Amino acid sequence: MPPDPVAIALPGTGTDLTEAIRAAIAAAHAQGGGVVTVPPGDWTSGGLRLLDGVRLHLSAGARLAAAPGWDRYAETAVDSIAEDSDRGFIIAIGARDIGITGHGLLVGDSRHWRVPGAGSLGTHLPVDRRPRMVVFEDCERVEIADIGIEDSPMWTVHLVGCRRAVVRNVEIRNDKRMPNTDGINLDGCADARIEGCFISAADDGICLKTTRRARLRPCERIVVTGCVIESESCALKIGTETWADIRDVVFADCVVAASNRAFGIFSRDGGVIERIRVSGVTVDCHQTPEGFWGCGEPVTITIARRHPGIEPGPVQDIVIDGLSGRAQGAVVLVGLPDRPVGPVTLANIDLRQVAGREDPVGHYDLRPTTTDLAPEPGQEGRRNAWVRGADGRIVGLVPYDGGMPALYALHVDDLGLAQIRLRRPTLLPPGWNRAAMVLRHVTTTPDLAPDSRS
Repeated sequence: MPPDPVAIALPGTGTDLTEAIRAAIAAAHAQGGGVVTVPPGDWTSGGLRLLDGVRLHLSAGARLAAAPGWDRYAETAVDSIAEDSDRGFIIAIGARDIGITGHGLLVGDSRHWRVPGAGSLGTHLPVDRRPRMVVFEDCERVEIADIGIEDSPMWTVHLVGCRRAVVRNVEIRNDKRMPNTDGINLDGCADARIEGCFISAADDGICLKTTRRARLRPCERIVVTGCVIESESCALKIGTETWADIRDVVFADCVVAASNRAFGIFSRDGGVIERIRVSGVTVDCHQTPEGFWGCGEPVTITIARRHPGIEPGPVQDIVIDGLSGRAQGAVVLVGLPDRPVGPVTLANIDLRQVAGREDPVGHYDLRPTTTDLAPEPGQEGRRNAWVRGADGRIVGLVPYDGGMPALYALHVDDLGLAQIRLRRPTLLPPGWNRAAMVLRHVTTTPDLAPDSRS
């Protein structure tokens, strides 16, 4: 039997539904569960908390906007902290059988959460504290389906320590100059599925991570399929927060369009990253202004030290089988001398490399680094992405030795190569490496097909 509906007592005047929705959620919970439906129209609300068995349903034509003002979210504080934010617009903590469904919209209205007129390096300058749109912590049997979310001020959907969660047919459209507006973040979740979503954001599209919380949990048994993503950072990402293990992950049949980086793994914080499979992904990667991370890479896998005394975890058993499209950057695999990446298999890769305008000779990007943890006062852009060294250069951006190739591997153990096609301009742009592949301190198991060429 579907849960019973619970009506919202609409206010006699105005459009603020905060108290009406809170009362309806409490009533639905009291009866053992129910659906709270937001009717068509333009509405606003402060923070909302879902309880066991309650689903918030957004009717077609309903636009529920997050009210401006940090204090409006004092009652929806959460344990997880992201970018100095411990609050969310719609939250749930330890709840079961909850969801947000329907064909309406959640609206973040990010203009209220940035410094007017400020901004540099291609990004806006956000205020110090911004709420996330949806934060569910330690919940089980979660469904977010068919809704739209637009103009989030910060991370859009953040699921933390959740089990058996499904995010299906959700459309996210954020301001592509607003920092930290990740689309969907799965943080220490298990047995979760993301399917059929469209995401357009300035920051990561779909990101799996394990942030540092009191109850560290692995992120495991995750499937991402049939999604279309536009990202100024990394469309399909693992890390950089990797305090616990991330394993048994599938990214399949996705389209990465008009993005900076397509697929990335970033090991920084000690957790093991293993048994990752990528297949059937098409990419279109372009370089972005320097205020964003990356340089147009279709694939980037890096291991780097960030916290003093904390060794980054290994990255192993990674298979990328079936990736095609074009990119202005290179495939980048960079480990450490004492902690190489691998084993990694690249198979059935068909990429066309084209010149970019932002950085024609290219670089690879090791940010975030130890320096990013404590930037000097007055640093521009995102404080964890734009720190200049004594030489005036951005810390973490490394020029390719000999110019940009199409595939750059440094400190990789057991790199398997099969059916690799890397197409480059007939006349290489100035500063590019003449070699399509640069492999340094790499052990390989090549099996290049006869028609593979560069």
